[in-house]
Amino acid sequence: MKLLDIIIEQSPNDPITDKEMKKIKAVYTALKVGIFRYGSFSTKVRYVLQNQYDIERGPRTGRAVIVLLGDASDVCKLYKVKEDGSTGDYLTIDKYQHIYTDASKKIEDKFKQFNLSIIF
Repeated sequence: MKLLDIIIEQSPNDPITDKEMKKIKAVYTALKVGIFRYGSFSTKVRYVLQNQYDIERGPRTGRAVIVLLGDASDVCKLYKVKEDGSTGDYLTIDKYQHIYTDASKKIEDKFKQFNLSIIF
């Protein structure tokens, strides 16, 4: 049996296995904090995901999905990175919505590299 066959056989009603849970926790811990470049000047932005999340099965694929819990302003925080690499000013979601939109796409892409989906 191939890995693809195993993934396809999982239904949205199947519980998350211990192996999946361990993988998800390890990947989430590794990707919880990161840096990406934004804009034409390649400004560095640091993101920090919150600690609270739930793990569910996707309704169509049956694959595990990470669902961040809470308010939109709480699930992900963005900070400008200073020249020396330290964390700079907090970027509020109401004033910098365009950066948050870009950040969510880039963070989703990071999780996709591990065959995981994340919902903000």
